[in-house]
Amino acid sequence: MVQVDILKQVPFFSGLDKSVLQQITQVCKVNSYHANELCFVEGEKAENFFLLLSGRVYLERRLPVHWLHEVVPIHIVSETEVFGWSALAGPGPFTASARCTEDCEVIVIKGKDLLHILEGNSSAGHLVMKRLAAIIASRLADTSERLLREMADFEAWRVM
Repeated sequence: MVQVDILKQVPFFSGLDKSVLQQITQVCKVNSYHANELCFVEGEKAENFFLLLSGRVYLERRLPVHWLHEVVPIHIVSETEVFGWSALAGPGPFTASARCTEDCEVIVIKGKDLLHILEGNSSAGHLVMKRLAAIIASRLADTSERLLREMADFEAWRVM
């Protein structure tokens, strides 16, 4: 079982009341993934939210087949960082795949369970959603930058 002290060390959950963190621990499970294993795949239904305890995860996007690379990493997830935000942003698919680049230990939380807890505490919900919005904005910037670089590389290759 995940301890409250672990969640307190995670920037995404820092500052939340101990009672809220205790509720969150009740819906957490810890999964282990091997190097090169996928936590989730771009396009599949986003049900789970993830927190990296150890290891490293690449968030990657598929590109059109005729581009230089089939898949490009758009963000490297570090320890204590969250990923799989789509599970908290409403029903829909994951916008990227999450590939472990080494053996990883990950906390997995059903998005609907976390949202239910946050709905019961408006101040915690507000804080978490502000942090979620910042993550989404950052990941969008990472994705845009990476795809622009990839497009430039493709154009340079095509001209050769």
